[in-house]
Amino acid sequence: MAAGGPWTFYAVFVQTYNKCRTNVLQKPNVITLQNNALQQLLKEKDEEIVRLTENCNQLRTRLSEIGAMQLTAGNPNITDLSDPNRPDKLAEQFSELYDNLWTDCFQNMVDYLEKTEEEAVQILLTIIKTAYDISLERSKNITKSAKEALETLVGKSDEEPEKVGDTLIQETLHKLKSYRTKNFRTAPKYIAMIIEETLLEKIGKQLITTCRIYIDECVRISWLMCIKDPPMYIFCEKEDVFDKNRFVEYTKKGTAVSYVVWPVLYLHYNGPLMRKGVAQGVEKRKPNKMFAVGTYVHFV
Repeated sequence: MAAGGPWTFYAVFVQTYNKCRTNVLQKPNVITLQNNALQQLLKEKDEEIVRLTENCNQLRTRLSEIGAMQLTAGNPNITDLSDPNRPDKLAEQFSELYDNLWTDCFQNMVDYLEKTEEEAVQILLTIIKTAYDISLERSKNITKSAKEALETLVGKSDEEPEKVGDTLIQETLHKLKSYRTKNFRTAPKYIAMIIEETLLEKIGKQLITTCRIYIDECVRISWLMCIKDPPMYIFCEKEDVFDKNRFVEYTKKGTAVSYVVWPVLYLHYNGPLMRKGVAQGVEKRKPNKMFAVGTYVHFV
């Protein structure tokens, strides 16, 4: 028996036993702590996966929107059927304007203001052309100002392969144009005021009063046509030869044009024809034949 006797051995045994027992009792707590830590780590990873998935979906959606924007921006051949002011609808309204309000206004000028038919026609043509020209100019200026403001705010990027700033600017402009063309029902008041002030100088207050409803509709339709991307285009220049592919006769037929009555409407400049215009025909005079007899020239 070792020094110290059995009591010493017993004491060592009890101490060792208690230590082992304590370690065994504490071990489940350690496992629990480790398990909790692993559960927390797993939860964090799951949350990160969800976040990354959402980011991926957002990027995929944005990429799809950018692709659609690049496909439709400035492309009139792709029609947005959700747009109540799409080109084919505006073309219908443009024709109805001529068939209805134009006719009423024309008749009032001839009957009550003693205008000749040609004078009344030219006044009505001046109104629609003025409304269109000012709407087109102001629409372009607004778009230009918006682009310049975005370039100042965002800044232009020269980094390749993707110019982030330029893409953001184009995307924002596309959304603004899309919102404008879908939600505008008429021209802004200040645009209408500018058009009326210009017409006041061209045709006078009396004719503006007589043609009020017609003028308002010309302003509305012109503005909606000009804010399209690209803008719709009207043509009302007089040409020497009567082009039946673009014009229909007013009250007289002829190989030449006496005067334009109503503009031709195109989807855009140099684009497909949407509606034919109206023009007064006239027979082109043939040049006189002449022959010389002696020292005299005779015309027949």
